Amino acid sequence: MNQLGLLLRALWWRRGLSLATLIVAAITIGAGSLGPLYARAADESTLRDQLNSHASQAALHYTFSLALATDGDLDQAIAAGPKPGAIKAYPSTVAAVVLKTNASTPAQTAGGDTGPNTQLIWRDGACAHLVLVKGRCPSAANEVVVSERTLQGNYYSWQVGGSLTLSGVLKDPGGGSQPVPSTVTIVGSYRLRDSQDPFWQGRSYFDAHPGSGKDPVIDTVDGLLAARPELDVLAKPSQVQVQVDYPIDASRLRLADLAGLRSAVTNLSAYQGNGGDTEFSTGVLQVLSDASTEQRLIDRSTLLVSLQLAVLAWLVLFQVIADAVEAKGSEIALAKLRGLAPLATIRFGLAEPILLVALATPIGLLGGWLGVRIFTRSVLVAGTPVALTPATFVAVGVALAGSLIAAAAAGRRTLRRSVLEQWRRTGGHQPSRLMLVLDLVLAAAAIVGVLLLRHPGRDGSPRAATLLAPALLVFAVALLGIRLLPLVLRPLLPATRGTGRIGLFLAARQVVRRPAGLRLAALLA
Repeated sequence: MNQLGLLLRALWWRRGLSLATLIVAAITIGAGSLGPLYARAADESTLRDQLNSHASQAALHYTFSLALATDGDLDQAIAAGPKPGAIKAYPSTVAAVVLKTNASTPAQTAGGDTGPNTQLIWRDGACAHLVLVKGRCPSAANEVVVSERTLQGNYYSWQVGGSLTLSGVLKDPGGGSQPVPSTVTIVGSYRLRDSQDPFWQGRSYFDAHPGSGKDPVIDTVDGLLAARPELDVLAKPSQVQVQVDYPIDASRLRLADLAGLRSAVTNLSAYQGNGGDTEFSTGVLQVLSDASTEQRLIDRSTLLVSLQLAVLAWLVLFQVIADAVEAKGSEIALAKLRGLAPLATIRFGLAEPILLVALATPIGLLGGWLGVRIFTRSVLVAGTPVALTPATFVAVGVALAGSLIAAAAAGRRTLRRSVLEQWRRTGGHQPSRLMLVLDLVLAAAAIVGVLLLRHPGRDGSPRAATLLAPALLVFAVALLGIRLLPLVLRPLLPATRGTGRIGLFLAARQVVRRPAGLRLAALLA
Protein backbone atom coordinates (compact mmCIF):
# COMPACT_ATOMS: atom_id res chain seq x y z
CA MET A 1 0.00 0.00 0.00
CA ASN A 2 2.92 2.34 0.74
CA GLN A 3 4.38 1.69 -2.72
CA LEU A 4 0.98 2.26 -4.35
CA GLY A 5 0.54 5.49 -2.43
CA LEU A 6 4.00 6.64 -3.51
CA LEU A 7 3.20 5.72 -7.11
CA LEU A 8 -0.03 7.73 -7.05
CA ARG A 9 1.79 10.71 -5.53
CA ALA A 10 4.36 10.49 -8.32
CA LEU A 11 1.59 10.45 -10.93
CA TRP A 12 0.03 13.52 -9.35
CA TRP A 13 3.41 15.27 -9.07
CA ARG A 14 3.84 14.90 -12.85
CA ARG A 15 0.14 15.15 -13.58
CA GLY A 16 0.63 16.92 -16.92
CA LEU A 17 2.75 14.12 -18.37
CA SER A 18 0.63 11.51 -16.60
CA LEU A 19 -2.53 12.87 -18.18
CA ALA A 20 -0.86 13.04 -21.60
CA THR A 21 0.34 9.43 -21.25
CA LEU A 22 -3.12 8.26 -20.16
CA ILE A 23 -4.84 10.02 -23.08
CA VAL A 24 -2.37 8.82 -25.70
CA ALA A 25 -2.45 5.27 -24.31
CA ALA A 26 -6.26 5.31 -24.43
CA ILE A 27 -6.11 6.53 -28.03
CA THR A 28 -3.65 3.72 -28.84
CA ILE A 29 -5.92 1.06 -27.36
CA GLY A 30 -8.93 2.65 -29.03
CA ALA A 31 -7.08 2.70 -32.36
CA GLY A 32 -6.44 -1.01 -31.99
CA SER A 33 -10.11 -1.74 -31.35
CA LEU A 34 -11.43 0.49 -34.15
CA GLY A 35 -10.40 -1.85 -36.96
CA PRO A 36 -12.30 -5.01 -35.97
CA LEU A 37 -15.20 -3.02 -34.49
CA TYR A 38 -15.78 -1.02 -37.65
CA ALA A 39 -15.05 -3.94 -39.98
CA ARG A 40 -17.67 -6.05 -38.20
CA ALA A 41 -20.23 -3.23 -38.26
CA ALA A 42 -19.50 -2.49 -41.93
CA ASP A 43 -19.86 -6.19 -42.77
CA GLU A 44 -23.22 -6.28 -40.98
CA SER A 45 -24.28 -3.14 -42.85
CA THR A 46 -23.18 -4.59 -46.19
CA LEU A 47 -25.15 -7.75 -45.51
CA ARG A 48 -28.32 -5.82 -44.71
CA ASP A 49 -27.85 -3.47 -47.64
CA GLN A 50 -27.44 -6.37 -50.08
CA LEU A 51 -30.46 -8.21 -48.70
CA ASN A 52 -32.64 -5.08 -48.73
CA SER A 53 -31.53 -4.18 -52.27
CA HIS A 54 -32.30 -7.69 -53.53
CA ALA A 55 -35.26 -8.51 -51.29
CA SER A 56 -37.20 -10.37 -53.98
CA GLN A 57 -34.17 -12.40 -54.99
CA ALA A 58 -33.38 -13.23 -51.36
CA ALA A 59 -36.92 -14.43 -50.59
CA LEU A 60 -37.95 -18.08 -50.55
CA HIS A 61 -40.44 -19.03 -53.27
CA TYR A 62 -42.65 -22.10 -53.44
CA THR A 63 -44.75 -22.70 -56.56
CA PHE A 64 -46.81 -25.84 -57.13
CA SER A 65 -49.91 -27.02 -58.98
CA LEU A 66 -52.85 -28.20 -56.95
CA ALA A 67 -56.19 -29.77 -57.81
CA LEU A 68 -58.68 -28.24 -55.38
CA ALA A 69 -60.98 -31.13 -54.43
CA THR A 70 -62.25 -29.94 -51.04
CA ASP A 71 -62.53 -26.60 -49.24
CA GLY A 72 -59.57 -27.38 -46.95
CA ASP A 73 -57.07 -28.31 -49.67
CA LEU A 74 -55.82 -24.78 -50.20
CA ASP A 75 -55.13 -24.07 -46.52
CA GLN A 76 -53.32 -27.40 -46.16
CA ALA A 77 -51.19 -26.69 -49.22
CA ILE A 78 -50.18 -23.22 -47.98
CA ALA A 79 -49.26 -24.63 -44.56
CA ALA A 80 -47.24 -27.53 -46.02
CA GLY A 81 -44.02 -25.53 -46.24
CA PRO A 82 -41.77 -24.40 -43.38
CA LYS A 83 -43.52 -22.57 -40.56
CA PRO A 84 -43.05 -18.79 -40.50
CA GLY A 85 -40.03 -18.01 -38.34
CA ALA A 86 -38.63 -21.54 -38.55
CA ILE A 87 -35.84 -20.16 -40.75
CA LYS A 88 -33.94 -17.16 -39.48
CA ALA A 89 -34.99 -13.87 -41.13
CA TYR A 90 -38.14 -15.34 -42.69
CA PRO A 91 -40.84 -14.54 -40.11
CA SER A 92 -43.89 -14.42 -42.40
CA THR A 93 -45.45 -15.77 -45.57
CA VAL A 94 -47.48 -14.28 -48.41
CA ALA A 95 -49.77 -16.76 -50.17
CA ALA A 96 -51.27 -16.43 -53.63
CA VAL A 97 -53.41 -18.49 -55.99
CA VAL A 98 -53.21 -17.97 -59.77
CA LEU A 99 -55.41 -19.27 -62.57
CA LYS A 100 -54.49 -18.55 -66.17
CA THR A 101 -57.50 -17.58 -68.26
CA ASN A 102 -58.96 -15.46 -71.04
CA ALA A 103 -61.34 -12.60 -70.19
CA SER A 104 -64.02 -11.15 -72.45
CA THR A 105 -67.26 -9.21 -72.15
CA PRO A 106 -70.52 -11.18 -72.59
CA ALA A 107 -70.94 -9.58 -76.03
CA GLN A 108 -67.47 -10.72 -77.07
CA THR A 109 -68.11 -14.19 -75.70
CA ALA A 110 -71.36 -14.43 -77.70
CA GLY A 111 -69.38 -13.56 -80.82
CA GLY A 112 -66.80 -16.25 -80.14
CA ASP A 113 -64.05 -13.88 -78.93
CA THR A 114 -62.14 -15.33 -75.98
CA GLY A 115 -60.58 -11.95 -75.14
CA PRO A 116 -57.00 -11.23 -74.06
CA ASN A 117 -54.85 -13.55 -71.97
CA THR A 118 -54.73 -12.72 -68.27
CA GLN A 119 -54.62 -14.28 -64.81
CA LEU A 120 -57.15 -14.44 -62.02
CA ILE A 121 -55.11 -13.75 -58.87
CA TRP A 122 -55.77 -13.87 -55.18
CA ARG A 123 -52.80 -12.60 -53.16
CA ASP A 124 -53.21 -12.12 -49.44
CA GLY A 125 -53.23 -8.38 -48.60
CA ALA A 126 -52.80 -7.19 -52.19
CA CYS A 127 -55.16 -4.20 -51.89
CA ALA A 128 -52.88 -2.51 -49.36
CA HIS A 129 -50.19 -2.33 -52.05
CA LEU A 130 -52.36 -0.88 -54.79
CA VAL A 131 -53.68 2.59 -55.60
CA LEU A 132 -57.41 2.36 -56.27
CA VAL A 133 -58.02 4.70 -59.21
CA LYS A 134 -61.73 4.04 -59.39
CA GLY A 135 -64.23 1.90 -57.53
CA ARG A 136 -63.20 -0.39 -54.66
CA CYS A 137 -61.31 -3.54 -53.86
CA PRO A 138 -63.12 -6.88 -54.29
CA SER A 139 -64.62 -8.26 -51.10
CA ALA A 140 -66.87 -11.09 -52.27
CA ALA A 141 -66.96 -13.87 -54.83
CA ASN A 142 -67.31 -12.98 -58.51
CA GLU A 143 -65.66 -9.56 -58.05
CA VAL A 144 -62.35 -8.38 -59.56
CA VAL A 145 -60.32 -5.23 -60.09
CA VAL A 146 -58.41 -4.58 -63.31
CA SER A 147 -55.41 -2.38 -64.00
CA GLU A 148 -55.92 1.22 -65.06
CA ARG A 149 -53.92 0.77 -68.27
CA THR A 150 -56.13 -2.13 -69.33
CA LEU A 151 -59.15 0.20 -69.32
CA GLN A 152 -57.41 3.11 -71.05
CA GLY A 153 -58.73 3.82 -74.52
CA ASN A 154 -61.58 1.35 -74.05
CA TYR A 155 -59.60 -0.93 -76.34
CA TYR A 156 -61.16 -4.11 -74.95
CA SER A 157 -64.57 -2.53 -74.18
CA TRP A 158 -64.01 -3.20 -70.45
CA GLN A 159 -65.33 -0.74 -67.86
CA VAL A 160 -65.85 -0.52 -64.13
CA GLY A 161 -69.26 -2.04 -63.34
CA GLY A 162 -69.19 -4.30 -66.41
CA SER A 163 -69.00 -8.08 -66.50
CA LEU A 164 -66.30 -10.44 -67.77
CA THR A 165 -66.46 -14.10 -68.67
CA LEU A 166 -63.35 -16.04 -67.63
CA SER A 167 -63.12 -19.00 -69.95
CA GLY A 168 -60.36 -20.71 -67.97
CA VAL A 169 -62.00 -20.37 -64.54
CA LEU A 170 -64.81 -22.82 -63.92
CA LYS A 171 -67.36 -22.62 -61.13
CA ASP A 172 -69.95 -25.06 -59.91
CA PRO A 173 -73.49 -23.78 -60.68
CA GLY A 174 -74.97 -26.30 -58.25
CA GLY A 175 -77.77 -28.77 -58.76
CA GLY A 176 -75.42 -31.35 -60.28
CA SER A 177 -74.91 -29.29 -63.42
CA GLN A 178 -71.62 -29.26 -65.31
CA PRO A 179 -69.08 -26.53 -64.39
CA VAL A 180 -69.42 -23.34 -66.39
CA PRO A 181 -67.04 -20.42 -67.08
CA SER A 182 -67.03 -17.93 -64.23
CA THR A 183 -68.63 -14.53 -64.71
CA VAL A 184 -67.15 -11.71 -62.63
CA THR A 185 -67.96 -8.03 -62.17
CA ILE A 186 -65.29 -5.32 -62.44
CA VAL A 187 -65.67 -3.36 -59.20
CA GLY A 188 -62.63 -1.09 -59.57
CA SER A 189 -59.42 -0.22 -61.34
CA TYR A 190 -55.95 -0.12 -59.80
CA ARG A 191 -52.49 1.22 -60.34
CA LEU A 192 -49.35 -0.24 -58.78
CA ARG A 193 -48.22 1.79 -55.79
CA ASP A 194 -44.59 0.76 -56.30
CA SER A 195 -43.39 -1.64 -58.97
CA GLN A 196 -40.37 -2.49 -56.79
CA ASP A 197 -42.47 -3.27 -53.72
CA PRO A 198 -41.02 -6.44 -52.11
CA PHE A 199 -44.60 -7.57 -51.42
CA TRP A 200 -44.93 -8.84 -54.99
CA GLN A 201 -41.67 -10.80 -54.71
CA GLY A 202 -40.97 -10.43 -58.41
CA ARG A 203 -44.03 -12.44 -59.44
CA SER A 204 -45.20 -11.79 -63.01
CA TYR A 205 -48.69 -10.49 -62.32
CA PHE A 206 -48.35 -7.25 -64.30
CA ASP A 207 -46.90 -8.26 -67.65
CA ALA A 208 -49.16 -6.57 -70.17
CA HIS A 209 -47.91 -6.77 -73.76
CA PRO A 210 -49.36 -6.97 -77.27
CA GLY A 211 -49.78 -10.32 -78.94
CA SER A 212 -47.42 -11.61 -81.58
CA GLY A 213 -47.09 -14.54 -83.94
CA LYS A 214 -49.68 -16.15 -86.16
CA ASP A 215 -53.43 -15.57 -86.08
CA PRO A 216 -55.20 -15.34 -83.85
CA VAL A 217 -52.98 -12.69 -82.26
CA ILE A 218 -54.00 -12.47 -78.59
CA ASP A 219 -52.82 -9.69 -76.28
CA THR A 220 -51.87 -10.20 -72.67
CA VAL A 221 -53.18 -7.81 -70.00
CA ASP A 222 -52.37 -7.33 -66.33
CA GLY A 223 -53.82 -9.76 -63.83
CA LEU A 224 -57.34 -9.54 -62.40
CA LEU A 225 -57.16 -9.38 -58.62
CA ALA A 226 -59.92 -11.14 -56.69
CA ALA A 227 -60.87 -11.69 -53.05
CA ARG A 228 -60.44 -14.97 -51.17
CA PRO A 229 -64.19 -15.88 -51.40
CA GLU A 230 -63.72 -16.22 -55.16
CA LEU A 231 -61.71 -19.40 -54.56
CA ASP A 232 -64.59 -21.00 -52.65
CA VAL A 233 -66.91 -20.94 -55.67
CA LEU A 234 -64.48 -22.71 -57.98
CA ALA A 235 -65.60 -26.02 -59.36
CA LYS A 236 -64.19 -29.09 -57.67
CA PRO A 237 -61.72 -30.19 -58.74
CA SER A 238 -60.04 -27.10 -60.24
CA GLN A 239 -56.38 -26.98 -61.20
CA VAL A 240 -54.73 -23.90 -59.68
CA GLN A 241 -51.19 -22.66 -59.15
CA VAL A 242 -50.38 -21.99 -55.50
CA GLN A 243 -47.57 -19.57 -54.67
CA VAL A 244 -46.13 -19.20 -51.18
CA ASP A 245 -43.45 -16.55 -50.69
CA TYR A 246 -41.31 -16.02 -47.60
CA PRO A 247 -40.13 -12.36 -47.65
CA ILE A 248 -36.80 -11.80 -45.96
CA ASP A 249 -36.47 -9.50 -42.96
CA ALA A 250 -32.84 -8.42 -43.15
CA SER A 251 -32.96 -6.72 -39.72
CA ARG A 252 -33.30 -10.16 -38.10
CA LEU A 253 -30.16 -11.56 -39.72
CA ARG A 254 -26.65 -11.24 -38.33
CA LEU A 255 -23.34 -12.48 -39.65
CA ALA A 256 -23.32 -15.18 -37.00
CA ASP A 257 -26.55 -16.60 -38.46
CA LEU A 258 -25.28 -17.10 -42.01
CA ALA A 259 -23.97 -20.66 -41.58
CA GLY A 260 -27.32 -21.83 -40.24
CA LEU A 261 -29.20 -19.98 -42.99
CA ARG A 262 -27.11 -21.55 -45.75
CA SER A 263 -27.66 -25.01 -44.28
CA ALA A 264 -31.42 -24.46 -43.96
CA VAL A 265 -31.76 -23.18 -47.53
CA THR A 266 -29.75 -26.12 -48.88
CA ASN A 267 -32.08 -28.53 -47.08
CA LEU A 268 -35.15 -26.70 -48.40
CA SER A 269 -33.98 -27.17 -51.97
CA ALA A 270 -34.79 -30.86 -51.61
CA TYR A 271 -38.32 -30.19 -50.36
CA GLN A 272 -40.89 -31.92 -52.56
CA GLY A 273 -44.45 -31.59 -51.33
CA ASN A 274 -47.79 -32.15 -52.97
CA GLY A 275 -46.83 -35.30 -54.81
CA GLY A 276 -43.47 -33.97 -55.93
CA ASP A 277 -45.00 -31.20 -58.07
CA THR A 278 -43.20 -28.42 -56.17
CA GLU A 279 -40.77 -25.84 -57.45
CA PHE A 280 -38.57 -24.16 -54.83
CA SER A 281 -36.42 -21.21 -55.78
CA THR A 282 -34.38 -18.58 -54.01
CA GLY A 283 -31.40 -16.38 -54.83
CA VAL A 284 -30.40 -15.76 -51.23
CA LEU A 285 -27.20 -17.82 -51.54
CA GLN A 286 -26.06 -15.71 -54.49
CA VAL A 287 -26.91 -12.51 -52.57
CA LEU A 288 -24.88 -13.77 -49.60
CA SER A 289 -22.00 -14.61 -51.93
CA ASP A 290 -22.04 -11.09 -53.38
CA ALA A 291 -22.14 -9.63 -49.88
CA SER A 292 -19.16 -11.80 -48.85
CA THR A 293 -17.12 -10.42 -51.75
CA GLU A 294 -17.79 -6.85 -50.63
CA GLN A 295 -17.10 -7.78 -47.01
CA ARG A 296 -13.66 -9.16 -47.89
CA LEU A 297 -12.79 -5.85 -49.59
CA ILE A 298 -14.02 -3.94 -46.53
CA ASP A 299 -12.04 -6.14 -44.13
CA ARG A 300 -8.85 -5.77 -46.18
CA SER A 301 -9.13 -1.99 -46.44
CA THR A 302 -10.09 -1.59 -42.79
CA LEU A 303 -7.14 -3.71 -41.67
CA LEU A 304 -4.72 -1.67 -43.77
CA VAL A 305 -6.03 1.67 -42.48
CA SER A 306 -6.31 0.58 -38.83
CA LEU A 307 -2.75 -0.78 -38.85
CA GLN A 308 -1.50 2.64 -39.96
CA LEU A 309 -3.48 4.29 -37.20
CA ALA A 310 -2.13 1.81 -34.63
CA VAL A 311 1.48 2.36 -35.72
CA LEU A 312 1.06 6.15 -35.53
CA ALA A 313 -0.50 5.81 -32.09
CA TRP A 314 2.36 3.60 -30.90
CA LEU A 315 4.92 6.14 -32.13
CA VAL A 316 3.13 8.96 -30.34
CA LEU A 317 2.88 6.84 -27.18
CA PHE A 318 6.57 6.03 -27.45
CA GLN A 319 7.45 9.70 -27.54
CA VAL A 320 5.16 10.63 -24.67
CA ILE A 321 6.48 7.82 -22.45
CA ALA A 322 10.04 8.72 -23.42
CA ASP A 323 9.41 12.26 -22.17
CA ALA A 324 7.72 10.92 -19.01
CA VAL A 325 10.65 8.62 -18.20
CA GLU A 326 13.13 11.37 -19.09
CA ALA A 327 11.38 13.65 -16.60
CA LYS A 328 12.02 10.99 -13.98
CA GLY A 329 15.71 10.72 -14.92
CA SER A 330 17.05 12.37 -11.77
CA GLU A 331 15.04 10.04 -9.54
CA ILE A 332 16.28 7.02 -11.51
CA ALA A 333 19.87 8.24 -11.03
CA LEU A 334 19.30 8.55 -7.28
CA ALA A 335 17.83 5.03 -7.23
CA LYS A 336 20.97 3.71 -8.88
CA LEU A 337 23.18 5.57 -6.38
CA ARG A 338 21.25 3.93 -3.53
CA GLY A 339 22.14 0.52 -4.95
CA LEU A 340 18.76 -0.47 -6.35
CA ALA A 341 18.99 -3.73 -8.33
CA PRO A 342 18.61 -3.48 -12.15
CA LEU A 343 15.23 -5.22 -12.16
CA ALA A 344 14.00 -3.03 -9.32
CA THR A 345 15.29 0.05 -11.16
CA ILE A 346 13.35 -0.95 -14.29
CA ARG A 347 10.24 -1.48 -12.19
CA PHE A 348 10.73 1.87 -10.51
CA GLY A 349 11.28 3.67 -13.83
CA LEU A 350 8.40 2.08 -15.76
CA ALA A 351 5.81 1.60 -13.00
CA GLU A 352 4.04 4.87 -13.76
CA PRO A 353 3.62 4.51 -17.55
CA ILE A 354 2.69 0.82 -17.26
CA LEU A 355 0.00 1.63 -14.68
CA LEU A 356 -1.32 4.39 -16.92
CA VAL A 357 -1.39 2.05 -19.92
CA ALA A 358 -3.31 -0.51 -17.86
CA LEU A 359 -5.83 2.14 -16.77
CA ALA A 360 -6.16 3.36 -20.36
CA THR A 361 -7.10 -0.09 -21.73
CA PRO A 362 -10.81 -0.13 -20.71
CA ILE A 363 -11.06 3.60 -21.45
CA GLY A 364 -9.67 3.10 -24.95
CA LEU A 365 -11.94 0.12 -25.64
CA LEU A 366 -14.98 2.10 -24.52
CA GLY A 367 -13.89 5.10 -26.60
CA GLY A 368 -13.37 2.93 -29.68
CA TRP A 369 -16.80 1.36 -29.27
CA LEU A 370 -18.49 4.74 -28.83
CA GLY A 371 -16.61 6.19 -31.80
CA VAL A 372 -17.68 3.36 -34.10
CA ARG A 373 -21.24 3.56 -32.72
CA ILE A 374 -21.47 7.26 -33.59
CA PHE A 375 -19.84 6.73 -36.97
CA THR A 376 -22.14 3.87 -37.98
CA ARG A 377 -25.21 6.01 -37.35
CA SER A 378 -24.10 8.48 -40.00
CA VAL A 379 -22.61 6.29 -42.73
CA LEU A 380 -23.99 2.76 -42.37
CA VAL A 381 -27.44 1.20 -42.66
CA ALA A 382 -29.75 2.31 -39.86
CA GLY A 383 -29.85 -0.12 -36.96
CA THR A 384 -26.45 -1.67 -37.71
CA PRO A 385 -25.19 -3.31 -34.49
CA VAL A 386 -21.72 -2.60 -33.10
CA ALA A 387 -20.62 -5.79 -31.38
CA LEU A 388 -17.55 -6.75 -29.37
CA THR A 389 -16.16 -9.89 -31.01
CA PRO A 390 -13.17 -12.10 -30.21
CA ALA A 391 -11.28 -10.26 -32.94
CA THR A 392 -11.85 -7.01 -31.03
CA PHE A 393 -10.30 -8.38 -27.84
CA VAL A 394 -7.40 -9.87 -29.80
CA ALA A 395 -6.79 -6.46 -31.38
CA VAL A 396 -6.97 -4.76 -27.96
CA GLY A 397 -4.50 -7.34 -26.62
CA VAL A 398 -2.11 -6.62 -29.50
CA ALA A 399 -2.48 -2.87 -28.95
CA LEU A 400 -1.84 -3.33 -25.22
CA ALA A 401 1.24 -5.48 -25.91
CA GLY A 402 2.49 -2.90 -28.38
CA SER A 403 1.93 -0.16 -25.82
CA LEU A 404 3.92 -2.04 -23.19
CA ILE A 405 6.71 -2.66 -25.69
CA ALA A 406 6.65 1.04 -26.59
CA ALA A 407 6.91 1.88 -22.87
CA ALA A 408 9.85 -0.47 -22.41
CA ALA A 409 11.59 0.81 -25.54
CA ALA A 410 10.99 4.44 -24.57
CA GLY A 411 12.50 3.93 -21.11
CA ARG A 412 15.39 1.74 -22.22
CA ARG A 413 17.79 4.58 -23.03
CA THR A 414 17.10 6.48 -19.83
CA LEU A 415 17.33 3.37 -17.65
CA ARG A 416 20.64 2.27 -19.20
CA ARG A 417 22.41 5.63 -18.93
CA SER A 418 25.01 6.13 -16.25
CA VAL A 419 24.34 8.46 -13.36
CA LEU A 420 26.63 11.17 -14.78
CA GLU A 421 24.91 11.03 -18.15
CA GLN A 422 21.57 11.07 -16.38
CA TRP A 423 22.36 14.38 -14.72
CA ARG A 424 23.88 15.92 -17.81
CA ARG A 425 21.49 18.44 -19.37
CA THR A 426 23.15 18.85 -22.78
CA GLY A 427 22.92 16.53 -25.72
CA GLY A 428 21.27 15.97 -29.03
CA HIS A 429 22.67 15.67 -32.52
CA GLN A 430 21.87 17.07 -35.90
CA PRO A 431 20.06 14.72 -38.32
CA SER A 432 22.26 13.32 -41.09
CA ARG A 433 21.94 14.14 -44.77
CA LEU A 434 20.86 10.57 -45.43
CA MET A 435 17.89 11.12 -43.11
CA LEU A 436 17.09 14.34 -44.99
CA VAL A 437 16.99 12.38 -48.28
CA LEU A 438 14.77 9.79 -46.63
CA ASP A 439 12.42 12.54 -45.42
CA LEU A 440 12.18 14.00 -48.91
CA VAL A 441 11.48 10.58 -50.47
CA LEU A 442 8.80 9.98 -47.85
CA ALA A 443 7.21 13.34 -48.55
CA ALA A 444 7.20 12.69 -52.31
CA ALA A 445 5.58 9.28 -51.76
CA ALA A 446 2.93 10.89 -49.56
CA ILE A 447 2.12 13.51 -52.22
CA VAL A 448 1.86 10.87 -54.97
CA GLY A 449 -0.32 8.70 -52.72
CA VAL A 450 -2.71 11.57 -51.98
CA LEU A 451 -2.99 12.40 -55.68
CA LEU A 452 -3.78 8.79 -56.52
CA LEU A 453 -6.29 8.66 -53.69
CA ARG A 454 -8.04 11.69 -55.16
CA HIS A 455 -8.19 10.00 -58.57
CA PRO A 456 -9.36 6.38 -58.08
CA GLY A 457 -9.14 3.56 -60.61
CA ARG A 458 -11.47 2.88 -63.49
CA ASP A 459 -13.95 1.01 -61.30
CA GLY A 460 -14.26 4.00 -58.96
CA SER A 461 -12.59 2.31 -55.98
CA PRO A 462 -9.25 3.49 -54.55
CA ARG A 463 -6.16 1.46 -55.27
CA ALA A 464 -5.03 -0.59 -52.29
CA ALA A 465 -1.59 1.04 -52.16
CA THR A 466 -3.08 4.53 -51.93
CA LEU A 467 -4.63 3.64 -48.56
CA LEU A 468 -1.11 4.12 -47.17
CA ALA A 469 -1.19 7.78 -48.22
CA PRO A 470 -2.69 9.19 -44.97
CA ALA A 471 0.01 7.63 -42.79
CA LEU A 472 2.77 8.69 -45.18
CA LEU A 473 1.40 12.22 -45.15
CA VAL A 474 1.43 12.33 -41.35
CA PHE A 475 5.03 11.08 -41.26
CA ALA A 476 6.08 13.59 -43.89
CA VAL A 477 4.49 16.52 -42.05
CA ALA A 478 6.06 15.43 -38.75
CA LEU A 479 9.57 14.78 -40.05
CA LEU A 480 9.79 17.77 -42.37
CA GLY A 481 8.18 19.92 -39.71
CA ILE A 482 10.98 19.06 -37.31
CA ARG A 483 13.51 20.28 -39.87
CA LEU A 484 11.64 23.42 -40.87
CA LEU A 485 10.65 24.55 -37.38
CA PRO A 486 14.15 25.69 -36.35
CA LEU A 487 14.47 27.68 -39.58
CA VAL A 488 11.13 29.36 -38.96
CA LEU A 489 11.96 30.20 -35.34
CA ARG A 490 15.54 31.40 -35.93
CA PRO A 491 14.46 35.02 -36.69
CA LEU A 492 12.94 35.12 -33.18
CA LEU A 493 16.36 34.86 -31.55
CA PRO A 494 17.48 38.50 -32.04
CA ALA A 495 13.91 39.76 -31.57
CA THR A 496 13.68 38.27 -28.08
CA ARG A 497 17.19 39.20 -26.89
CA GLY A 498 17.26 41.96 -24.32
CA THR A 499 13.48 41.95 -23.80
CA GLY A 500 11.25 40.99 -20.92
CA ARG A 501 9.75 38.02 -22.80
CA ILE A 502 11.88 35.46 -20.95
CA GLY A 503 9.58 32.53 -21.79
CA LEU A 504 9.68 33.17 -25.53
CA PHE A 505 13.44 33.86 -25.32
CA LEU A 506 14.18 30.47 -23.73
CA ALA A 507 11.66 28.53 -25.84
CA ALA A 508 13.04 29.83 -29.15
CA ARG A 509 16.63 28.89 -28.21
CA GLN A 510 15.54 25.50 -26.88
CA VAL A 511 13.94 24.62 -30.22
CA VAL A 512 16.60 26.12 -32.51
CA ARG A 513 19.71 24.93 -30.67
CA ARG A 514 18.52 21.49 -29.48
CA PRO A 515 16.69 19.88 -32.42
CA ALA A 516 16.79 16.48 -30.70
CA GLY A 517 14.14 17.81 -28.34
CA LEU A 518 11.66 18.36 -31.14
CA ARG A 519 9.86 15.09 -30.44
CA LEU A 520 6.94 17.06 -29.07
CA ALA A 521 6.65 18.86 -32.41
CA ALA A 522 6.37 15.49 -34.12
CA LEU A 523 3.82 14.49 -31.50
CA LEU A 524 1.66 17.51 -32.33
CA ALA A 525 1.99 16.76 -36.06
